[in-house]
Amino acid sequence: MNPRYFEDIVIGETGVTGGYTVTEAGVIAFAEQYDPQPFHLDHAAARESLFGKLAGSGWQTVALANRLLVSDGLRDVAISGAAGFDDLRWRRPVYPGDTLTCRYTVTAANDTSDVRFGELRVEAVVENHAGETVMSMEWLPWVARRVASM
Repeated sequence: MNPRYFEDIVIGETGVTGGYTVTEAGVIAFAEQYDPQPFHLDHAAARESLFGKLAGSGWQTVALANRLLVSDGLRDVAISGAAGFDDLRWRRPVYPGDTLTCRYTVTAANDTSDVRFGELRVEAVVENHAGETVMSMEWLPWVARRVASM
């Protein structure tokens, strides 16, 4: 597959990724390593929390959204890193058994001070299998320029 470079990206481009099903083992493993709060690790503690049952970390949801975007949604784009994200919001909890998909729209393409790449602004909305928004953000990936890669 030939990569798409910064010059190839069309403002307004949209897409929907495939799905990723969150597992209990995945929720616990992520929490043990990165977000060891009781409601991500322990069923009893989770029942007493505002979630009412074991819930995935919001940071796990960000990581899964990134995976969906780079391995499915924009897999053919020559992504060279990212400046980060803006306006991250966790809208609903993610639970084991939820299947997540990501809808995205490229809303801007900006030059950077580095001639090797440009920066995109991508609105991303993560939904569960019921169509409920669980997270939204603006992602700021850097994309290689065609001339820089030659």
